[in-house]
Amino acid sequence: MAKEFKLKEVLDKVEDAVKELKNDDELQAKFKKEPVKTLEEITGLDLPDEKVKKVVALVEAKIDDADVDEKLAALSDKFEDFGDDLKDKIGGFFDKFDRD
Repeated sequence: MAKEFKLKEVLDKVEDAVKELKNDDELQAKFKKEPVKTLEEITGLDLPDEKVKKVVALVEAKIDDADVDEKLAALSDKFEDFGDDLKDKIGGFFDKFDRD
């Protein structure tokens, strides 16, 4: 019979697994190929298949979070630049009508 794990314990193991996977490209490749087996090896979790698949999905989402954060930061910079350009163009447009 598999050991019962509390949710907090599983989440802590997921966080540890995510850190380990993010820092090890070889392990990440193995995880992409055999996610359930690799996750069980990393965490020591022995959960029923339907629960392991949910944990795998959570780990995959957390690994992808780093990419999302970087993309959001880059997008934010682009919006800021766009706003500055737009402000300059609008200011220049109204300067044409400024007749003192």
